[in-house]
Amino acid sequence: MIKPMSSYILADTLSEKMPSAIATGLLLACLLLLPHIAPACGWWGDGESDADGEAVTVDSKGRILKGATAAANSPEVLVRQANHLRRFGASGYAGALRLYRQAAASGYAPAQNNLGEMYERGLGVLADIDKAAHWYLLAARQGEAHAQHSLGNMLIAGRGVKQDITEGINWLKKSARAGHASACADLARIYAKGQYLQRDNKQAIHWWRQAERLGYPEAKTQRQALELLPQHPATDN
Repeated sequence: MIKPMSSYILADTLSEKMPSAIATGLLLACLLLLPHIAPACGWWGDGESDADGEAVTVDSKGRILKGATAAANSPEVLVRQANHLRRFGASGYAGALRLYRQAAASGYAPAQNNLGEMYERGLGVLADIDKAAHWYLLAARQGEAHAQHSLGNMLIAGRGVKQDITEGINWLKKSARAGHASACADLARIYAKGQYLQRDNKQAIHWWRQAERLGYPEAKTQRQALELLPQHPATDN
């Protein structure tokens, strides 16, 4: 089976065997094949084990059973338990939704973000992009990086909210500066492709480098590919 070449390897080969202009054109074509920005950008608390937070005994509908400590009603513990229920799939969605709502009502940003995810994906509830945007906005205003990422992409695409590319990019930058790897990657793609603003290879390289530091797959390959472009100027005219 023939294995596909990475953008970096392909660009290196082209630079040796083809005239510069042709190689550059093909390299740009490869970069334009980068995945599109995806909806539903991430759950708060994923990647943590069940032992990371205090255990809470709940039923399948997310109702805390008698005998639980007062701390069991704290928003953080409610969200951790909701995350646990959600990992069971459809059988746990109703319970997770109940707990997320309870924690979100107290103003807890991670719960608001995860509730937005439930509405956007239609998990345990009919998909409702307007409600998803509402909860993402509440969480984003409190500095929740996942919500800032999701809201930024919604604004850029005009999905669930009125399209506002400038505001969307601002939210992506806030998320990226807070250490959200996917937000860094999305910014890099935007600058590399010039889809929503003027193409800027210098900015694309910068954000791929940030994504690389955060462990984002493909970041190193894409950064190296862009750096092979002649002079990789700040803006291409």
